[in-house]
Amino acid sequence: VPGDYAAIAYAVECAAPGDTIVVAAGTYEISDMITVAKSVRITGAGRDKTIITNTATAVVANRTGAVLYLNDPDAVVEGVTLAGGRYSRGGTPASGGWGAYVAAGTLQDARVTNCRGGYANQNDVDGAAVNVNGANARVLRTIIDNNVRVNYYTAVGAGLRIDQGTVSDCLIVNNRGGSGAGVYMAGKDSHLVNCTVAKNRISANQTNYHGGGLYSGISSGSTVENCIFARNSSADGGEGA
Repeated sequence: VPGDYAAIAYAVECAAPGDTIVVAAGTYEISDMITVAKSVRITGAGRDKTIITNTATAVVANRTGAVLYLNDPDAVVEGVTLAGGRYSRGGTPASGGWGAYVAAGTLQDARVTNCRGGYANQNDVDGAAVNVNGANARVLRTIIDNNVRVNYYTAVGAGLRIDQGTVSDCLIVNNRGGSGAGVYMAGKDSHLVNCTVAKNRISANQTNYHGGGLYSGISSGSTVENCIFARNSSADGGEGA
Protein backbone atom coordinates (compact mmCIF):
# COMPACT_ATOMS: atom_id res chain seq x y z
CA VAL A 1 0.00 0.00 0.00
CA PRO A 2 1.57 3.34 -0.99
CA GLY A 3 1.14 6.20 1.25
CA ASP A 4 -2.01 7.96 2.26
CA TYR A 5 -5.48 7.63 3.72
CA ALA A 6 -7.14 6.99 0.37
CA ALA A 7 -4.80 4.12 -0.46
CA ILE A 8 -5.13 2.38 2.91
CA ALA A 9 -8.88 2.95 3.09
CA TYR A 10 -9.31 1.72 -0.49
CA ALA A 11 -7.30 -1.41 0.28
CA VAL A 12 -9.57 -2.13 3.26
CA GLU A 13 -12.66 -1.49 1.15
CA CYS A 14 -11.50 -3.86 -1.60
CA ALA A 15 -10.24 -6.61 0.70
CA ALA A 16 -12.29 -9.77 1.11
CA PRO A 17 -12.79 -11.36 4.54
CA GLY A 18 -9.63 -13.24 5.45
CA ASP A 19 -7.32 -11.08 3.29
CA THR A 20 -4.07 -9.57 4.59
CA ILE A 21 -3.10 -6.00 3.70
CA VAL A 22 0.66 -5.47 3.95
CA VAL A 23 1.74 -1.90 4.67
CA ALA A 24 5.41 -1.32 3.93
CA ALA A 25 7.83 0.65 6.07
CA GLY A 26 7.36 4.40 5.88
CA THR A 27 5.29 7.27 7.24
CA TYR A 28 1.68 7.39 6.06
CA GLU A 29 -0.08 10.73 6.46
CA ILE A 30 -3.84 10.34 6.66
CA SER A 31 -6.55 12.99 6.73
CA ASP A 32 -9.43 10.92 8.11
CA MET A 33 -9.95 7.96 10.40
CA ILE A 34 -9.33 4.48 8.97
CA THR A 35 -12.27 2.17 9.68
CA VAL A 36 -11.78 -1.60 9.72
CA ALA A 37 -15.18 -3.27 10.03
CA LYS A 38 -14.48 -6.59 8.31
CA SER A 39 -12.32 -9.62 9.09
CA VAL A 40 -9.08 -8.47 7.45
CA ARG A 41 -5.54 -8.26 8.78
CA ILE A 42 -3.42 -5.11 8.38
CA THR A 43 0.25 -5.89 8.89
CA GLY A 44 2.97 -3.24 9.03
CA ALA A 45 6.72 -3.71 8.88
CA GLY A 46 7.01 -3.12 12.65
CA ARG A 47 5.93 -0.41 15.04
CA ASP A 48 9.23 1.46 14.58
CA LYS A 49 9.02 1.24 10.79
CA THR A 50 5.40 1.71 9.70
CA ILE A 51 3.93 4.93 11.07
CA ILE A 52 0.37 6.07 10.38
CA THR A 53 -0.23 9.65 11.48
CA ASN A 54 -3.29 11.86 11.19
CA THR A 55 -2.46 15.27 9.75
CA ALA A 56 -6.01 16.62 9.35
CA THR A 57 -5.91 20.40 9.59
CA ALA A 58 -9.54 20.70 10.68
CA VAL A 59 -10.93 18.41 13.35
CA VAL A 60 -14.68 18.83 13.16
CA ALA A 61 -17.52 17.34 15.17
CA ASN A 62 -16.87 13.75 14.16
CA ARG A 63 -13.84 11.45 14.14
CA THR A 64 -11.85 12.91 11.24
CA GLY A 65 -8.94 13.58 13.57
CA ALA A 66 -8.82 10.03 14.95
CA VAL A 67 -6.53 7.37 13.48
CA LEU A 68 -8.14 3.92 13.70
CA TYR A 69 -11.58 2.45 14.39
CA LEU A 70 -11.48 -1.35 14.65
CA ASN A 71 -14.84 -3.11 14.70
CA ASP A 72 -14.83 -6.77 13.67
CA PRO A 73 -14.06 -9.64 16.06
CA ASP A 74 -11.69 -11.27 13.55
CA ALA A 75 -9.94 -8.11 12.39
CA VAL A 76 -6.27 -7.62 13.30
CA VAL A 77 -4.03 -4.55 13.04
CA GLU A 78 -0.38 -5.19 13.88
CA GLY A 79 3.15 -3.94 13.44
CA VAL A 80 2.31 -0.22 13.17
CA THR A 81 2.57 3.04 15.08
CA LEU A 82 -0.61 5.13 15.27
CA ALA A 83 0.22 8.78 15.94
CA GLY A 84 -1.11 12.31 15.88
CA GLY A 85 -4.74 11.47 16.65
CA ARG A 86 -6.89 14.39 17.74
CA TYR A 87 -10.49 14.39 18.81
CA SER A 88 -12.98 17.21 18.85
CA ARG A 89 -16.32 17.13 20.64
CA GLY A 90 -19.23 15.07 19.44
CA GLY A 91 -19.20 12.15 17.08
CA THR A 92 -19.68 8.44 17.67
CA PRO A 93 -18.32 6.92 19.77
CA ALA A 94 -17.73 9.83 22.10
CA SER A 95 -15.70 8.34 24.94
CA GLY A 96 -12.23 8.63 23.44
CA GLY A 97 -9.98 6.45 21.36
CA TRP A 98 -8.54 9.16 19.14
CA GLY A 99 -5.49 6.98 18.48
CA ALA A 100 -7.32 3.64 18.37
CA TYR A 101 -10.91 2.79 19.22
CA VAL A 102 -11.19 -1.00 19.48
CA ALA A 103 -14.84 -2.06 19.55
CA ALA A 104 -14.02 -5.57 18.31
CA GLY A 105 -10.89 -7.24 16.99
CA THR A 106 -7.23 -7.11 17.95
CA LEU A 107 -4.59 -4.37 17.95
CA GLN A 108 -1.23 -6.00 18.64
CA ASP A 109 2.52 -5.37 18.53
CA ALA A 110 1.76 -1.70 17.93
CA ARG A 111 2.37 1.74 19.41
CA VAL A 112 -0.08 4.60 20.01
CA THR A 113 1.68 7.89 20.67
CA ASN A 114 1.48 11.67 20.47
CA CYS A 115 -2.32 11.80 20.48
CA ARG A 116 -4.24 14.67 21.98
CA GLY A 117 -7.92 14.77 22.87
CA GLY A 118 -10.45 17.20 24.21
CA TYR A 119 -12.41 20.29 23.31
CA ALA A 120 -13.04 23.30 25.50
CA ASN A 121 -14.49 22.09 28.79
CA GLN A 122 -16.72 19.40 27.36
CA ASN A 123 -17.06 16.09 29.18
CA ASP A 124 -18.38 14.31 26.08
CA VAL A 125 -14.83 13.38 25.17
CA ASP A 126 -13.90 11.59 28.36
CA GLY A 127 -11.48 8.85 27.46
CA ALA A 128 -7.99 8.13 26.28
CA ALA A 129 -5.80 7.67 23.23
CA VAL A 130 -6.76 3.98 23.20
CA ASN A 131 -10.34 3.01 24.04
CA VAL A 132 -11.19 -0.69 24.34
CA ASN A 133 -14.93 -1.22 24.37
CA GLY A 134 -16.32 -4.61 23.42
CA ALA A 135 -16.51 -8.23 24.53
CA ASN A 136 -14.25 -9.22 21.61
CA ALA A 137 -11.91 -6.22 21.86
CA ARG A 138 -8.23 -6.89 22.57
CA VAL A 139 -5.01 -4.86 22.74
CA LEU A 140 -1.84 -6.95 23.05
CA ARG A 141 1.88 -6.16 23.35
CA THR A 142 1.35 -2.50 22.55
CA ILE A 143 3.11 0.66 23.76
CA ILE A 144 0.79 3.53 24.71
CA ASP A 145 2.89 6.59 25.43
CA ASN A 146 3.09 10.38 25.47
CA ASN A 147 -0.61 11.05 24.98
CA VAL A 148 -2.46 14.00 26.54
CA ARG A 149 -6.07 14.58 27.54
CA VAL A 150 -6.31 18.37 27.36
CA ASN A 151 -8.60 20.22 29.74
CA TYR A 152 -8.05 17.18 31.87
CA TYR A 153 -9.59 18.80 34.92
CA THR A 154 -13.03 18.10 33.47
CA ALA A 155 -12.58 14.49 32.38
CA VAL A 156 -10.79 11.22 32.86
CA GLY A 157 -8.13 9.24 31.07
CA ALA A 158 -5.25 9.98 28.73
CA GLY A 159 -3.43 6.76 27.80
CA LEU A 160 -5.85 3.82 27.98
CA ARG A 161 -9.55 3.49 28.73
CA ILE A 162 -11.20 0.06 29.10
CA ASP A 163 -14.97 -0.08 29.04
CA GLN A 164 -15.04 -3.77 28.15
CA GLY A 165 -12.42 -6.13 26.76
CA THR A 166 -8.86 -7.25 27.45
CA VAL A 167 -5.52 -5.42 27.44
CA SER A 168 -2.50 -7.65 27.96
CA ASP A 169 1.31 -7.36 27.99
CA CYS A 170 1.27 -3.63 27.24
CA LEU A 171 3.43 -0.68 28.35
CA ILE A 172 1.47 2.45 29.32
CA VAL A 173 3.93 5.24 30.03
CA ASN A 174 4.29 9.04 30.14
CA ASN A 175 0.64 9.92 29.56
CA ARG A 176 -0.91 13.05 31.08
CA GLY A 177 -4.56 13.69 31.86
CA GLY A 178 -7.34 13.47 34.41
CA SER A 179 -8.18 10.69 36.87
CA GLY A 180 -6.66 7.53 35.50
CA ALA A 181 -4.09 9.32 33.38
CA GLY A 182 -2.42 6.01 32.61
CA VAL A 183 -5.40 3.64 32.74
CA TYR A 184 -9.06 4.40 33.34
CA MET A 185 -11.25 1.31 33.80
CA ALA A 186 -14.88 2.22 33.35
CA GLY A 187 -17.08 -0.81 32.85
CA LYS A 188 -17.83 -4.45 33.36
CA ASP A 189 -15.76 -7.36 32.05
CA SER A 190 -12.67 -5.16 31.71
CA HIS A 191 -9.31 -6.90 32.06
CA LEU A 192 -5.82 -5.46 32.50
CA VAL A 193 -3.24 -8.28 32.51
CA ASN A 194 0.58 -8.42 32.60
CA CYS A 195 0.95 -4.69 31.92
CA THR A 196 3.44 -2.08 33.10
CA VAL A 197 1.97 1.34 33.93
CA ALA A 198 4.64 3.94 34.68
CA LYS A 199 5.35 7.68 34.82
CA ASN A 200 1.78 8.75 34.11
CA ARG A 201 0.56 11.94 35.74
CA ILE A 202 -2.47 14.00 36.60
CA SER A 203 -1.06 17.46 36.04
CA ALA A 204 -4.20 19.53 36.55
CA ASN A 205 -4.24 21.53 39.73
CA GLN A 206 -7.19 19.57 41.04
CA THR A 207 -6.56 17.59 44.22
CA ASN A 208 -9.90 15.79 44.02
CA TYR A 209 -8.75 13.81 40.96
CA HIS A 210 -6.81 10.65 41.64
CA GLY A 211 -5.05 7.69 40.12
CA GLY A 212 -2.19 8.90 37.96
CA GLY A 213 -1.54 5.26 37.11
CA LEU A 214 -4.94 3.62 37.49
CA TYR A 215 -8.41 4.84 38.33
CA SER A 216 -11.06 2.17 38.43
CA GLY A 217 -14.78 2.01 38.79
CA ILE A 218 -14.48 -1.75 38.37
CA SER A 219 -17.75 -3.63 38.30
CA SER A 220 -18.69 -7.29 38.09
CA GLY A 221 -16.28 -9.52 36.24
CA SER A 222 -13.44 -6.99 35.85
CA THR A 223 -9.85 -7.75 36.86
CA VAL A 224 -6.39 -6.27 37.25
CA GLU A 225 -3.76 -8.98 37.50
CA ASN A 226 0.00 -9.37 37.45
CA CYS A 227 0.61 -5.69 36.61
CA ILE A 228 3.40 -3.30 37.62
CA PHE A 229 2.62 0.30 38.64
CA ALA A 230 5.61 2.58 39.09
CA ARG A 231 6.25 6.34 39.49
CA ASN A 232 2.73 7.45 38.63
CA SER A 233 1.50 10.58 40.36
CA SER A 234 -1.48 12.81 41.05
CA ALA A 235 -1.50 16.59 41.02
CA ASP A 236 -1.17 16.69 44.80
CA GLY A 237 1.74 14.26 44.77
CA GLY A 238 -0.52 11.55 46.10
CA GLU A 239 -1.25 8.00 45.09
CA GLY A 240 -0.34 6.68 41.68
CA ALA A 241 -3.04 4.07 41.46
